[in-house]
Amino acid sequence: MNIYLVRHGESTSNRDALIQGQSDTQLTILGKEQAKLIAKRLKNFKFDYIYSSPLKRAKKTANQINYYQNKNLILDDRLMNIHRGKWTGKKKSEMDFSTLQGTNLERRTPGGESMIEFDKRVSEFIDDLIKKHKDSKDNILIVSHSGVTKMLLKNIFDIKLNKSNKIKKSHNCAFYHIDYTKDKAEYIIDNCNKHITESNKLNNEHKEVE
Repeated sequence: MNIYLVRHGESTSNRDALIQGQSDTQLTILGKEQAKLIAKRLKNFKFDYIYSSPLKRAKKTANQINYYQNKNLILDDRLMNIHRGKWTGKKKSEMDFSTLQGTNLERRTPGGESMIEFDKRVSEFIDDLIKKHKDSKDNILIVSHSGVTKMLLKNIFDIKLNKSNKIKKSHNCAFYHIDYTKDKAEYIIDNCNKHITESNKLNNEHKEVE
């Protein structure tokens, strides 16, 4: 099977450097443009299934892509961003992990998730996906968040959780293509955003999908 990953377009919290967690933030004007550009880039791909986080910034990005695909969008809560609890909506500069107990992987923000808990739910999603599709030639698109993308890659390439910080953060509307065959994964495209960087103006060819 082929696994394709896309991060959502720029959100209001991305723009304002706020901690998003699972807050249901909207795409900015730039984020909507980015979603149009990735949709245009992928319009000639034929996806068999499209999975998405149910949070608006991911769902709206997925809907833009699905404009050309006309598939039933599959929403899965396990693809939501890490839960930051009471830190949600604060400035990133206000995050002080030294106040939290436990190791880097164990500590959690008040009312939020630890990295271990976050990884567990994302790994359950990818395990279920591989069980369902690994012997097929299906093209699977997953639209989610930067942290989720990192955890998906961590599990697809069997990277230990304490080494996952070495995985580069994905750009807004970055695109990954992974060939997964017989329990072996290989990058075809890795964190590519040339469709964003090569465009200097709003693309009005593709209508916005609400």
